[in-house]
Amino acid sequence: MYQAYIDGHPTPSPSVEKLHRQAQAALKARPLAQIDADTITHADVQEFVTSLAGQYAPATARKYFDQVKAAFAFTDLPRNPCADPRVRFPLPDDEDDEAVDPPDWTEYQLLLQHLPERHQIMAMFIERHGLRGREVAGLLVGDLDLRGRTIRVARSRTKGRTGGRRSVPLVGLWAEYLDAIHLPAVELRDMDAVVFPGFNQNTFRGAMARSAKRAKVKACTPHQLRHRYITMLMQARIDPALVAKIAGHRKLSVTQDTYTHVLHGEPLWRLDELRAGVGWVSGLVPVPAFDADVLGGHGSAILHGALA
Repeated sequence: MYQAYIDGHPTPSPSVEKLHRQAQAALKARPLAQIDADTITHADVQEFVTSLAGQYAPATARKYFDQVKAAFAFTDLPRNPCADPRVRFPLPDDEDDEAVDPPDWTEYQLLLQHLPERHQIMAMFIERHGLRGREVAGLLVGDLDLRGRTIRVARSRTKGRTGGRRSVPLVGLWAEYLDAIHLPAVELRDMDAVVFPGFNQNTFRGAMARSAKRAKVKACTPHQLRHRYITMLMQARIDPALVAKIAGHRKLSVTQDTYTHVLHGEPLWRLDELRAGVGWVSGLVPVPAFDADVLGGHGSAILHGALA
């Protein structure tokens, strides 16, 4: 269906051709592409929309959806399921504005224990690096500088797209773990591949809520893990201007006024780890030695044990 739509526009501009290619890839990666076009319901389309919203920035998700909607309109089907009024995009992600009371060390450990294993790694990654959910969903292999132990967060995935590209330190064993899960040699890796395929913000958020309920601790969202990370940076007495740069805050006042929580019982090694990570990202200390084979094929299990 989508290919027929593309073929109906034989001479698109390079930018439109790129949009077609990206939207088609987004569609092929989802169950909607496996359903006969004449049997697709609004519920199938809603699942597709929710999946897009969980991986891409709102504007990008809407752009891809509009392309699929136009492809349906190009067919001779009697109805366009994407035009069904019951299909709705999730509300814009205003997570940075939500009231936040981040979990302390004990609460965070309880949350981890009650999360399914596939979500534990994601919770640990966000808590250790402070990325927003949409930044995690859109993180590409090409955004990783494993030898420099940094994540380059693209401007297109930051809040409001005003913060510019920023560098976030990869702490602990995360550089080795990410190297292990993308096993081909660097020159053979697909730099446009998603680092965490299958990660969905909405699914993960629901898992976090259920975990907090089972652990009998206060409700916790993925964004509260980001708050926890930035709060720990402040608690480690790192220069607020540097914290704002790592967090992607346009205004220093946001960092100084919002992240004033007090976290009790934080292990000193966690704060030391953050100081070291920020030190090498800012050039204050040398980048640690890197051994690409340190974890072999057991990166996930070793990382899980190391961070427990």
